[in-house]
Amino acid sequence: MKAKENLYNELNTKYIINLNGEILKAQDAKISIFDRAFLFGDSVYDVFYSESACLIFFEEHISRLYHSANLLGIKIFFSKEQITQEILKTLEHSKIKDAYIRIILTRGEGPITLDPTSSFHNNLVIIVGQKPAHPKRYYEQGMSLYLAETQRNSIKSVDPNAKSGNYLNNVIALKEAKDYGADDAIMLNANKELTEGSNFNIWLIKDGVYYTPPVKSGLLAGITRAKVLELIKRNKLPYSEQTLFKDNIFKSDEVFITSSTRGVMPISKINENHFGSHMNDWPNTLKVSKLYDELIKTQISQGKYRYL
Repeated sequence: MKAKENLYNELNTKYIINLNGEILKAQDAKISIFDRAFLFGDSVYDVFYSESACLIFFEEHISRLYHSANLLGIKIFFSKEQITQEILKTLEHSKIKDAYIRIILTRGEGPITLDPTSSFHNNLVIIVGQKPAHPKRYYEQGMSLYLAETQRNSIKSVDPNAKSGNYLNNVIALKEAKDYGADDAIMLNANKELTEGSNFNIWLIKDGVYYTPPVKSGLLAGITRAKVLELIKRNKLPYSEQTLFKDNIFKSDEVFITSSTRGVMPISKINENHFGSHMNDWPNTLKVSKLYDELIKTQISQGKYRYL
């Protein structure tokens, strides 16, 4: 019980919340139990971060939030300018230079019915805290993954490009991975095609060629994924965006993942298949990692969305 109390107190002091334009302590931020995000997971969200008090790829993340809402037919009653100002206001209040930012837009409150037309005005939630520091050993020695039995949901179901609040598919896959003893999970679709991880995109390298699954396989087209693709093309590195299967994974020379908060992270092991144990074993991953780090430095130097 004491451990739970300590965790709750830590969460309350760790984050600053902006709820519909009002900045609150975490314990004071409350949403109705009749909000559809609580009842049905009926919401969209996005996660991004800042470094040296500068937002990274901010415009891309806000555009994706609106794209997610459009895919789910969620009307947003806030303009991009309003949301931008609320994010900057919250960050200024937090005074955190290297921040984690999570923005959530719910379809709104309403009666207990599946009917989405019955909802009222959105609830806008902005959560700001310190950017998480992933273990240094993940970048030096790699991370372990598990190929989950849980399938990625089909594009014909809820399109994975809608970054929605309903994440149970990914949660169950991650639980599988943790039960197995791995750090995280990757998923196949119903056709046994490789899609993505619980909250990251995946890349394979074979004979110096970079491979990543196409969006049509059923994955969220990550912003970091898009930036890495641009870097690969710009530097004339051989690549292919193509349908991939389990055999492609296990025959790879190198594997890495990409996400907004992780950047480029090497993979040392998937199930019982090993891909090396140190960054020296992954020269092609290292090459892309360095290019991406330089891109982030450029973003910071431009300082378009600086708040302190």
